[in-house]
Amino acid sequence: MPPMTSPRRLAAALRCALLVLLGVLVALPAGAADVEALARKLAEAEDFRVRAQAALALGSSGEAAAVKPLCGGLSDSSSAVRAAAAAGLGKLRKGGADCLKKRIKVEKVKSVKTTLRKALRKVRRKAPPAAAPAGGAADPGPSDGLRDDTKIYVSIGPITDKTGREGGGVEGLVRPALAEAVRKLEGWALAPADETEAEAKQRLEGRSGVKGFYLTATVSAPKYDGGKLTMKVELAIFTYPGKALKATLPVKLTQEGASGPDRTAEDDLLRDAAGRAVAKLAGQADKIE
Repeated sequence: MPPMTSPRRLAAALRCALLVLLGVLVALPAGAADVEALARKLAEAEDFRVRAQAALALGSSGEAAAVKPLCGGLSDSSSAVRAAAAAGLGKLRKGGADCLKKRIKVEKVKSVKTTLRKALRKVRRKAPPAAAPAGGAADPGPSDGLRDDTKIYVSIGPITDKTGREGGGVEGLVRPALAEAVRKLEGWALAPADETEAEAKQRLEGRSGVKGFYLTATVSAPKYDGGKLTMKVELAIFTYPGKALKATLPVKLTQEGASGPDRTAEDDLLRDAAGRAVAKLAGQADKIE
């Protein structure tokens, strides 16, 4: 049998190391991790296996303080440690999207890049709510709909998919990304998905200080050129509930190192582009009448 090439040996070693480390980590009791001590191990231990185990343990700690050392671990000289740090952030789901995105752009090891992208998808999903205290209910978070402090009221309309993908799925990426971006803005509120025009008029009656926007989005086909992937999302802004077109805001994002169809990279850029489109709208909202 011919010897494995260097990349194959590296991938095999990485898989073996992570399997062994995951097996060791099973014995670690939940909540027993000392974040500060583990962070020191991740940053200072000479043995890459100790550093990787520390990264995985930090990911299981449930502590937001573990995000910073795990982000630091993404730059480790060992590919096994970088993969473990990414997996830790994905398990923790308490932040780290920015450092994951930055690392994805420069990571050279394909298997590590795959782990980074999986972690980014997990981080972007909300972590399960914390257990409710005895005798109480968990906080369900803010609900959609007009509130007393609302200044901008947003309804999200159709998402036009021009990617040519079979089976769709683009709307399921873009709509939640738009909604999440709206909910994060102070003084902005999202209209219920089933709100009718008559209901919107009734709710906004007497609220002259509230500006309403109806948003639709068009997603262009992915463009691969010269090792780069480009995705474009164009936001159309209408008045709400009147739905008179006022402006369009295109957002185009490019990622290096994508020479062929890469669904994961496309999805990441679509989510980012949708969020940036809302941020762009927020910067111009006062000028739109």
